[in-house]
Amino acid sequence: MSPLSPKSLAVFAKSPEHDETKTRLQPLLGVEGATQAHCELVAHTLRNMDQLATVQPMLWVSQVDSTTRQWAIDHGLFCAEQEGDHLGARLYFALAFMMEEGAEIAGVIGTDCPVIDAQYVERAFVAAQEVDLVLAPAEDGGYGLIVMSRLVPEIFSGMPWGTDRILSDTLEVAARYDVSVKLLEPVWDVDLPADWQRYQAWVGDT
Repeated sequence: MSPLSPKSLAVFAKSPEHDETKTRLQPLLGVEGATQAHCELVAHTLRNMDQLATVQPMLWVSQVDSTTRQWAIDHGLFCAEQEGDHLGARLYFALAFMMEEGAEIAGVIGTDCPVIDAQYVERAFVAAQEVDLVLAPAEDGGYGLIVMSRLVPEIFSGMPWGTDRILSDTLEVAARYDVSVKLLEPVWDVDLPADWQRYQAWVGDT
């Protein structure tokens, strides 16, 4: 592939063909409804990333298949498969790949934080010109976006992924390794039935 933009972003998404998606929404929506909700959130995120002006988005999926390939085609995105046996390894692999391919600043977002739009991402990359690490704190104790101008492997190893300690533990590791950090305004995830109802109300207001 050709060298990447100096500012590159990986959008992480699960394949609805090969992964059970949004399982915590199933009590409200059922299996099929939870899958449809996941696909709606992916579509919402990719439409937002279509508006990026200075950052090059890429699609990184749990598995390249007909659905995820079509997402990439619809939005004109390079499509890659995530690699690693836990989230930290997958994040590190994607960030390292982008930097090896020419990105000076690289970032990752998921598709669960609908309030992360193109303007929010652009602000994160601007902030990363002055610090090593930019994070979007999530209300559940994690983060919805990570952008780095200096790759530090320790940020991704030994973390309690999937818990409410991810952000606090990441900040502790950053301080230990002299990583300068900027926190953006908090965001919220769509994980639980109440979150989906919040999203539905938010979409109705926007």
